[in-house]
Order: sequence, then C-alpha cells, then structure tokens
Amino acid sequence: GEFPAGFSKFNGTIDEVRVYNFSLTADEVLAQYQNRTDLILASRTEENDTWQAAVTPNDGYEDGVTVFSNTLKIRSSPSQDDPILNSTYGTNLTTENLTAYNISTFDIQGDAIKNIYNWFRNNTPIAVANLPFEGGSNATFTKDYSSLENNGIVNGPGWRNSSGYDGFGAYNFSGAGANNITLKNTASLNITGNQLSIEAWIKPYGSGNRQIIARAAGTASTQRQYGFWLNAFGSIALEINNGTNNVALAGGVVPNNAWAHVVGVYNGKNIIIYTDGVQKNIGAQTGNITAQVSDVHIGEFPAGFSKFNGTIDEVRIYNISLTAEQIREHYRNRTNLISPSMTVEKETWNATVAPNDGSKDGEIKTTKNLLVRRAIELVFGSGGQLKMNSTGGYNVTMTIANQPLVKLNSSDYNVTLGWSIMGRGG
Repeated sequence: GEFPAGFSKFNGTIDEVRVYNFSLTADEVLAQYQNRTDLILASRTEENDTWQAAVTPNDGYEDGVTVFSNTLKIRSSPSQDDPILNSTYGTNLTTENLTAYNISTFDIQGDAIKNIYNWFRNNTPIAVANLPFEGGSNATFTKDYSSLENNGIVNGPGWRNSSGYDGFGAYNFSGAGANNITLKNTASLNITGNQLSIEAWIKPYGSGNRQIIARAAGTASTQRQYGFWLNAFGSIALEINNGTNNVALAGGVVPNNAWAHVVGVYNGKNIIIYTDGVQKNIGAQTGNITAQVSDVHIGEFPAGFSKFNGTIDEVRIYNISLTAEQIREHYRNRTNLISPSMTVEKETWNATVAPNDGSKDGEIKTTKNLLVRRAIELVFGSGGQLKMNSTGGYNVTMTIANQPLVKLNSSDYNVTLGWSIMGRGG
C-alpha cells in the first residue's frame, strides 16, 4: 500500500494479492479476471509436469482445513520422424498409387496412435474440411485438419474418445434439443464449381430425415447450397443447388445401429451415391453450384430441422470429385493412399501426418513433394503396327509405322524390348 519510507501511499481497497515467479499470458490474465482461479490453462503446462492444487475453505471469518487434490502428471504427446511419400514402384507414374508412410510413431505412455492424414495437390488441400473427431475434440470444439481452419463449434453432441467406427473418437447426436456442430461461413466452404464430395462414417438410430451435413442459410430452396442426409427410407441423399433448381439423388439403404461409410459425389456430369465403398445410384446432372453465404451444419438442418440421431465420425468435405477407386480406399481406412485415378501428369502431391493418442496431437509433419509423371505408352500412327523386318537373314530391326516409338513432352524415351523364339527349324 505504499512505497518504502512512506512514499506513494495507496488510497482505496486492495484484494486478492498474488505474486508469481513467471509471466502470465494474456489468456491467463483473462481467466483470473473471470475468477477462474480453479483453472490452469493448457498453455501453462508442459509434458511430464506434475500438478496439484491446495483448497482452503473460508467462511468470511476464518479458514477451514486446507485439503490437497490428487496429483496429475501431464502426458507427453506422441512423436514421429519425417513421414515418407512414395509411389507404388518409385517411378511416380500416373498408373501408381501414392502412399504416405508414418514409419516411426512413438508414444511414451504406450497409447494406441491414430495417424491423421491430409492431402495437398499443387500445395492446395483437396479437403476443405477434414474433421476426424479424434482426441482433442471436446464438448465445445473439434479441429479441422485441412489447414483451412474450418474448426467445428460444438453445441450439444457428446464426444467420447472410445467411440467412432475405429474406436478413436466420435460425436453422439441425440436427435433432440441442441444437436449440431457448426463450421462458420468461410470462402473455402462456399463451393461454387462443378465438383463436390462429402463423406462420413455414420451409425444411425431412429427414423425420418436425419441430416448429416447442410450448408444452407434457411429452408427455402434458394437458401440451400449443398446437403447430405439419411432420408425417411433409410437411403443416403445428396442435394446441390445449380442455380436453376435444387437437385437431389438418393441411393442405398443404411440400417440402424450399424456403422456405414457414406459418400455423395457431384462431378459436373452426375450425382453419385456410395455406401461402404460401393456405388448405389447415379443420376445425370450438370452446372455449377450456386454461391451461398451460410455456415455448415453437422447433425441437423438449419433452424433445428431433421436432427440426426446416432453417431457421426470422420466428416470430410471436398471441392473435388472423389473417384470410385479413392472412395473404396477410404472405406478400407486407407486415407494415407491416393489412387492413380486421382492423379494427373505434372501434379505435385504431398501430405501432412498428425499422430493422435486419443487425447491430443503430436507434432504435425509434412512429407516431401512428389511430382507425378505420365505413364509411357507405345504410340502408333493411323493404321500403324509393330513390325519386324529382317536384313540379309541375319540382322533384325524393329520399327513402328508412321510415328516415333515413344514421344512424351517433346522427349524421346528408350524402350526395352523382350525377345522370344517361337520356333526354330532344323
């Protein structure tokens, strides 16, 4: 209340004096202002710290007995070395799979680890929202791993780290009351081209229309941009607004109380529905998707309609069309693999890998880039064929009529020919 020697005397009331031997962060100061002295923020803790609190009750006259809490040791995050990205045969051709390998994930507690993959084509993520609902999710927040920060705001659904189709975490939707996860309106979620894919794992209950994903400002047709739901017949439906009308296609039947991998694709020519890696319906459709200003809603339609009853896991939204081959790989839980049906000559691909131990991520690392090369093919001219001619009965040459043997990007390639003797006279 005063400086030494009686200078600068304070005039007023002072309360709750604390002195720390470390610097408080802005978030910690805010928590103290909000009277959250019972809270230690995550930014204050470090791996292998041991924490304990002493609680002293006071009735305004005197203290009661101080009681100490249990001790709590801060867990370490899983670790990994640099992941590797390879093609099937190491030649990076358009005919090969691309596979990201996490070769050294380690968790000091011995927890099971799930590696969360996110793919980039020409330095752009192919998913505009990648929400696996794994450890680190909670009652208010779930992380987007697409790198676009389309994180989910949770309002009602309960998260369990042992739930999910793979046992690593999912959200349970009650089908009533507060029942949604919201991704706030962003440019990346406003998909306006002629490519869209939505996928999720679901375990439904109940009946009627049950919304999985909706991007809509309201219920009117002009307010709906895209939607993905389980209809009253138990079929998966995808809707898009192409500016002329709202077009929906449904297919397959998803039974209650069982996990199903469900995907809806629009590729500019067709809407296609898949369940468990198998195409269930296809319908012709063209046109670009109409722009809309809206949040994305998971688990219900805006204004609380068509609430989902059950569990939703592994939600992803893409502004590209997934191929049938890629969808089959995702159904097989091969999210670390890109099918050759997804790649084109001269594209550059890489992937990030986030190891998750059921409670939090380790350091997210990125593979090196891989440049896709075109697979080499023999090219014949019109009516051309491979011919064998002899010279003097001794030397044999191979020629192709009308065109060079192989021509790719203005460069000639050597071709190795295998020879076999079909028969020899005496």
